[in-house]
Amino acid sequence: MGLKWLWVVVLLSVLSLEVGWSNGCWEQERLALLQLKPFFPDLRRINWTEEEGSDCCQWERVECNKTTRRVTKLSLTSTIFNFQSIEKWYLNASLFLPFEELRTLYLNRSQIAGCVESEGFGKLSELNRLEILDLRGNYFNGSSLSTLTEISSPKSLYLAGNLLDRGSNYAQEFYALSNLETLDLSWNEVNQFVISKEKRCLRKLKILKLDGVSTKQSFSLVSLLEPFSSVKTISLTDNSYLNKTVITQELHMLRNVKDLFLDNTRLGINFLQSIGSLTSLKTLSLSNCGLIGTLPAEGWCYLKSLEELRLNGNALHDDIASCLDIGDIVGASFPGVLDDMGFARKYQLDYAEEEI
Repeated sequence: MGLKWLWVVVLLSVLSLEVGWSNGCWEQERLALLQLKPFFPDLRRINWTEEEGSDCCQWERVECNKTTRRVTKLSLTSTIFNFQSIEKWYLNASLFLPFEELRTLYLNRSQIAGCVESEGFGKLSELNRLEILDLRGNYFNGSSLSTLTEISSPKSLYLAGNLLDRGSNYAQEFYALSNLETLDLSWNEVNQFVISKEKRCLRKLKILKLDGVSTKQSFSLVSLLEPFSSVKTISLTDNSYLNKTVITQELHMLRNVKDLFLDNTRLGINFLQSIGSLTSLKTLSLSNCGLIGTLPAEGWCYLKSLEELRLNGNALHDDIASCLDIGDIVGASFPGVLDDMGFARKYQLDYAEEEI
């Protein structure tokens, strides 16, 4: 029996040498991390050491699977706020291929201007466990993101604050992302998404963020949202280009939406008069939308599922419709004849922070 166990120990030792695994992280992944270090300024200031045998699973910005000891999460976000001190550079996506179990990759605020030729995001198609890809706050344009069509595993894609107005044919970049559930395109230029009916994409998409988008002309909800019929949460905050009249006329586009955020987006009082078409709403946030006048009585009675309502920062008066069971609505805040806190106390309501 002792001889049998000896052979088992020897075999495991040989296998660990073959694949480069030890009690720490995998050696090839440790070396791959060191290859990334020169490209990300923050990494030069943390404990990524070249000492052989160092357990990279214990390094800052790195998380590993506790069983396999393979890297599952990389947080390479820059915390340097003086962007002018960092030179723009081009990413070689192949550098991430050694991380075969990678699930989450944060590359936001890294001054990335694009990808090295033939080394774009298509390379990440080999990482079939990748679920979250965060590219916010870089300099990617539509052309540099074209290779996203070659990957399908991500469930969440964050592209806010890039240069997507340059060279982008919207939605074509997302055809292959069949598993995508969250998409953030905030603070880019968006005119419309062009998708043929025969090639609709993003059928699993649940959360769409289009905060602060700019455009060369005012746009409608139809042009923005028609391709995304499955979306349940939409954030359109800080949008000065949305046409107030058209929004009201096209509210039917949002009839299946459960959570709607339009804070800091100028709306007309007619929007509230047509609110009854949004029968699926659970959360409605309209803070600081320039709403002035009497709070309309129409429509509220159809919002049977409403759980959270925010109307603060407007100039509305009169109570909410009596048919709405205000006692079941949490995190609500209202302006008007009563001061905000007075109204909240009247209905025993508390203020809530917005979070998506």
